[in-house]
Amino acid sequence: GGYLDFTSGRDPKEAAATLAGYLTETSLSQITLSSDANGSQPVWNEKKEIIGITAAKMDTLYQTIMALTVEQGLSFADALSVATSNVAHALKLYPQKGAIAVGSDGDVVILDEHNQIDTVIAKGQLMMLHKELLVKGLFESF
Repeated sequence: GGYLDFTSGRDPKEAAATLAGYLTETSLSQITLSSDANGSQPVWNEKKEIIGITAAKMDTLYQTIMALTVEQGLSFADALSVATSNVAHALKLYPQKGAIAVGSDGDVVILDEHNQIDTVIAKGQLMMLHKELLVKGLFESF
């Protein structure tokens, strides 16, 4: 009755392959995918010693979803569900989160014909339109 949670991590292709490997043992609906976007991430040297700290990248979740479709053969809907509706179900937030429906808080990401991020709507606000950033973080300037 539990969930397997995967982190997109530093190597999205590896994360996608590992996640897909569990599909023979676990129902897709019991698998979740998250990222550590902007979280602290250690930098390791070849001796496995921490030599610094960096911030985890924000695009690994998107890259893992794309790797699940392109390299692992999942449908786009199934690949997307592990990062959206499955997470919302696991956290008992569905359908307020994890769905695009009246009364839900669903954000929208629109891809172009090459599956690249084109437009983003988050919290009801247009954040990116046709690949042009309209809103940046609090400490960033245009």
